[in-house]
Amino acid sequence: MKSMNRTEAQDDGFSLLEVIIAFTVLAISLSIGVQTISGGTGTFKKSAEISRTAIAIDELWSTKIREINNEENRSGELENGVKWRYRSTAIPGKTTVPLYVVKVLVTETDSWEKAVDFTYFVSGKP
Repeated sequence: MKSMNRTEAQDDGFSLLEVIIAFTVLAISLSIGVQTISGGTGTFKKSAEISRTAIAIDELWSTKIREINNEENRSGELENGVKWRYRSTAIPGKTTVPLYVVKVLVTETDSWEKAVDFTYFVSGKP
């Protein structure tokens, strides 16, 4: 019968310290991967929201706000459920064509705190 000394018996597998280090490296790698994916998902959602808002603003300009003749406040909701507020303010001064600052707020929710704000400078009818 062959006798084993102590050094031969230790070469059969991984030590507890090696396993703990391997799991630690794996956990750190997985957490970095999950953060990268979730960050990309958040960026994708924000990009989609901005695109929908830009489309809503384009629709709003082409259908609801065609002419700016005086100072006014309006609000409403588009067919896709996007809510909007509009405010035009005349720019004081002596010009041949009246000039207005037009501020449009657009939101997809009931909260105006997360609304996207667009500001335009527009000329009215002389």
